[in-house]
Amino acid sequence: MDRTAKIATDKKAPFFRRLWKNIKTHPLLYIMILPVLAYFIVYHYYPMYGMIISLFDYVPTKGITGSNFVGLKHFRAFLEDPYFFRTMRNTLSINLLLLIFGFPFPILFAVLLNELRSARFRKLTQTVTYMPHFISTVVICGLMLDFCKSTGVITTIVSAVSGQEPVNLFSRASFFQPLYVLMCIWQEFGWDSIIYFAALTGISQELYEAADIDGGGRWRRKMAKNHPCNSAGHLSHHRDPADHAHR
Repeated sequence: MDRTAKIATDKKAPFFRRLWKNIKTHPLLYIMILPVLAYFIVYHYYPMYGMIISLFDYVPTKGITGSNFVGLKHFRAFLEDPYFFRTMRNTLSINLLLLIFGFPFPILFAVLLNELRSARFRKLTQTVTYMPHFISTVVICGLMLDFCKSTGVITTIVSAVSGQEPVNLFSRASFFQPLYVLMCIWQEFGWDSIIYFAALTGISQELYEAADIDGGGRWRRKMAKNHPCNSAGHLSHHRDPADHAHR
C-alpha cells in the first residue's frame, strides 16, 4: 500500500519536479541522450526560425529582424499567381510518382541483395549503389543532362526502344517528371535499402528451413518471411518523397 500511495503521489507532483527527480535518479541515461537532443535542436528545430522570413521583405544585409515586415504579402502573391495551380499539380504529381515507384524500389533491391550468394559481389553492389547518395545533387543533375542529351546513354536506349530519332529528352516537357523520378531513385535507392537489408539479414535461418519443411516454394517463403520482418522498417524508414527536392 505504501508503494502504491507513493507512486500515486509522484504522479500528482508537477511535471518538472518529477523530471528533476528522474534526472537525479538516472543521470547517465540523460547524459547519453544529450548528443541526440543537441543534434535535433541544432539541425531540426533551430532552422525552423528561418520560416518567418516569408513574413518579411528580406534583405540579406539587414537580416530578418531588420527587414520590413509585410505579413502575408508573399503568400497572397503565390496564391494569386497564374501558375499556382500548375505548380501544385506538378508538385503533387511528382510526389505521387516518387511514392509509387521510389518507395518499393529499395525494398525490392534489398530482397535481391539478400538472395546473392557471393559476399564479395554483394558488397561490391552495395558500394556502387550507395555512392550516388554521397554525390551532390548538382552533380547528379549534370550527369542526367549528359545521359539525356541527343547522344546520351538514356536517349540512345529510349530511341532504340521507341524507334524515334534521338533528341535531347529534357527538351520535351512530357519526359521531365519520369526523368526526375528516375534520378531520385538512382541517387537514393541504394542508401534507402540499408535498413531493409539489415532486417532481412536478421531473419533466422530456421524460419526458412521451417518453410521448406511446410512445402513452401521460393516465392512463398520470401513473402511469408521477409514481409513481416520488414514491415516495421517500412514505417520507420519511410520519408517524405519531397525530401529529394529539398536536398
